[in-house]
Amino acid sequence: MEIRTTKAAQLTYGLFYPAFFGNMIYDIVQALIDPTARVSGTHPGFLQGVELWIGLLLIIYFAIDYIHLYVDMKAADMTESKTPLYIICDILSSLLFFLAFVALKYHHANVSAVLVGLVPLVITFYKWELLKNGSELIVIVIFGVISTFSTIPYFIQSEKDYSYYYFCNLLSCVLFYTIYVFFLRAFLNKKANSVTS
Repeated sequence: MEIRTTKAAQLTYGLFYPAFFGNMIYDIVQALIDPTARVSGTHPGFLQGVELWIGLLLIIYFAIDYIHLYVDMKAADMTESKTPLYIICDILSSLLFFLAFVALKYHHANVSAVLVGLVPLVITFYKWELLKNGSELIVIVIFGVISTFSTIPYFIQSEKDYSYYYFCNLLSCVLFYTIYVFFLRAFLNKKANSVTS
């Protein structure tokens, strides 16, 4: 099983993540440099207005998730020992980000919001076995639950445009996840290590 897991890990982290990320970057750059695409707002496949900002936030969120994944792998030397559950969760989270971006690109912000709202839930499953630090697990579970529940308005009135709500919701997720990945994790791990020492 280890050889298969290693090949799956290489495929996931060497192909899926970079391919999805590259596609998202290409579409954003195209929307930024082609003024005719931004002016013709009805043209499917081009982001403009608040959708352009949401697209940029999705790319930042995706990049932070990849950095988080990379740090986890380096810290535990997990490229060789990842279980299929971890790899499935990693593929699923990258696929959710990509599909959310595609839905946004075709002006389905509500669908995009629901897809991206599920990412923290996937991260929660991923972290469940991995975390020995109970405080960090509690933070991740709360983040997953709040993010998932924040998608409820999209189901209540699916025909209503929630783009600005989505933008604010996504911005808060990106800010929280940035603080978690770059600061809070280290603080919680340091605190847990000082308690056990």
